[in-house]
Amino acid sequence: MDGILVCSHRGPYSYRVVDGQVRKNSGSGGVVTALAALLRGNDKAAWIACALSDTDRAAARDPQGPGDGEVGAVLLDIPASTHSRFYDDACITGLGFLFHSLVDQAYTPTFGTRFRRGWEAYRDVNHAYAVKISEQPGNWPVLVEDYHLMLVADELRKLPGRKAPIAYFHHIAWCPPETFGLLPDAVRREILGKLLAFDTLGFHARRWADAFLACCDLFLPGASCGDGRVSWGGREIPIVVAPAQVDVPYLQKITAGDAAQRWRRRFEHRMQGRRVLVRVDRVDLWKNILRGFLAFEHLTFEESVSGVTFLALLARSRGHVPEYRRYLSACLREARRINHRLASAGADARISVSLANDHSDHSRALAGLSLGDATLVNPTSDGLNLVAKESVVASDARSQLVLSTTTGAYEEIGQWAHGINPFDVHETAAAIAAALAQHCPGGHSASRGHPGPRRPENPRQASECSQTAGGIGPSGSGVSLGGTVSPQAGWARQLRESVGGNSPEAWLRLRLAPVL
Repeated sequence: MDGILVCSHRGPYSYRVVDGQVRKNSGSGGVVTALAALLRGNDKAAWIACALSDTDRAAARDPQGPGDGEVGAVLLDIPASTHSRFYDDACITGLGFLFHSLVDQAYTPTFGTRFRRGWEAYRDVNHAYAVKISEQPGNWPVLVEDYHLMLVADELRKLPGRKAPIAYFHHIAWCPPETFGLLPDAVRREILGKLLAFDTLGFHARRWADAFLACCDLFLPGASCGDGRVSWGGREIPIVVAPAQVDVPYLQKITAGDAAQRWRRRFEHRMQGRRVLVRVDRVDLWKNILRGFLAFEHLTFEESVSGVTFLALLARSRGHVPEYRRYLSACLREARRINHRLASAGADARISVSLANDHSDHSRALAGLSLGDATLVNPTSDGLNLVAKESVVASDARSQLVLSTTTGAYEEIGQWAHGINPFDVHETAAAIAAALAQHCPGGHSASRGHPGPRRPENPRQASECSQTAGGIGPSGSGVSLGGTVSPQAGWARQLRESVGGNSPEAWLRLRLAPVL
């Protein structure tokens, strides 16, 4: 492919001032991680994103531009007040809560003046993106990423010039019709109709694509929904299911690097020789951190599992939004309460929280995942969840995965995971106990009532025979990377191939296949 133009809310970089100098950091978030894997090393790629801070806005106004020979970043200088209405009122507390089914009908959602003003700003920002796309040289295909930019194609079609394919990808969950139907009727129709101005629409999982089709069928008069297609307004729009792929060699390189090794030494001090349950998350409301802590409490006191450290590698998220501040405080308060109870009972277990200001340090996340005997991924709803896939690479498929059935990743790798209902604390605790027992057969017996994942052979045996030829794992880390998995390690090999068998480039081709 000659070139690609990407549009997303967050960009590949952010900027901050350190000692009077502007420093560039890697962008954070699942969308940026997935796209960075796609564009890494591509010198024929450009990326349009929002300036998210005053320093970003200064970089956007710099006539030299923020790029430095890597992916060409074009930052949109959206006024701070407009961006706040667009992002906080329309995206986060409006559409974001809805798509993730964060609905408490006594309080949320409420579509009043605040949302209406936010929706006006949403239109303005989407128009600004369309204008910026039309100004770019060349005629590369355009990838528009996630729910912040659902109106871009319709806005772009009103402008002269660009005729290249424009594809939309919805990275988060798509809610069922009964939840989507809570939106004002005009907004519902505007979202669905203008999404269908794209040439193709993509989702990480079949369940989200099916939910979108159900919403079109119910709320968009005249739409005809077939198997993987919607006919509307005289056009036929393909619906693609294409789960994002991780860049395995890149993740292996970071996991084996010096920065990850330093993080491992810090974490090993916290582990105190215990087995490790690990999670890696931004503190978003749907990540379900609070119930994960409650499940750990049940695991230790009711399942009688001991000798475990719950390593929770968390990163602050959207701290300017009151709901997020309250949730972070509740999570930290609950961790302290449970640790106090564990200490009072003399239990050989604890929750160790590491809280970072952002989620951009990939070495920290991968170092923690490489140490896990079990990894907990229990969001209430998630479009995909890359952590579930990254844990397989970082641990060389040794860490048992406890995974919500409500994630997009479960459709792809759920057969090798301990699937859970994320709202059921007792089931989650039982799954963790089963995962820890399978990783270490000499430990506690498997949990009552949780059979574990469907695997053709004993995971511990697979782990023992998955020593790799020419591995690049750091000495003493317990991490084995690269090489060839022994044929006896059938389930580990299948899982590794599922996670890394398709390259990010294959993901791109799958997304654009209907229009190229």
